[in-house]
Amino acid sequence: MTISKPVCKPLEVGFEIPLKDGERAQVRPISPADEAILLSAFEELSLETRAHRWLTPLSALPERMVYKLTHVDQHNHVAWGVAIPNGSGQRGIGVGRFVRLEDAPQKAEFALTVVDAYQGKRIGTFLLALLYRLAQHEGIATLRGIIAPDHRSMILWMKALGANVYHTPDGLVQADLSVETQPQLPNTRSAQRFGRIFDLIQAGDNVHPLQSHVAGLAQ
Repeated sequence: MTISKPVCKPLEVGFEIPLKDGERAQVRPISPADEAILLSAFEELSLETRAHRWLTPLSALPERMVYKLTHVDQHNHVAWGVAIPNGSGQRGIGVGRFVRLEDAPQKAEFALTVVDAYQGKRIGTFLLALLYRLAQHEGIATLRGIIAPDHRSMILWMKALGANVYHTPDGLVQADLSVETQPQLPNTRSAQRFGRIFDLIQAGDNVHPLQSHVAGLAQ
């Protein structure tokens, strides 16, 4: 696989996008300074959303896990967040990340989390398209998702994007999404929307067309 050129400058420093209801959100890399934002966002997750993300309904995030989720090298562990203004600070509403597999360095396990109040606004689609672009940059050939068997919407979405989806011996569902120089996507509405957002992220050195297009998709 040919790895495309490094992502453009806006993807190194972050940028803004409008959400469906007109709010503006900042998309940027996760850093150690985001521990408090991450903990606050966790409190907004329902037990179902927690179970879908961590495969168990966590009642709290252990300190060691918080450290691991925010102290990332943006190479073997890539993590970006979506946040909106909240007084003098920020409120985290979504995170996308992938972690390179030690025994298969061209594969990485990805995870998406969107707080319940902001689900259905295509933040997850945007984050996955962003992860796909960053995976290209980092030499990742496969993004792998481990999905709870009752998370039907996620399973159907992965199938719509053309991922190889199958059940694992331990009762979970694994979805392997191939990372190509240019996504080879099936002719489904979800896949075409993903492709359009990816194209705009890839173009990326002018943020404003990205803002308008994502706003249009959200309507």
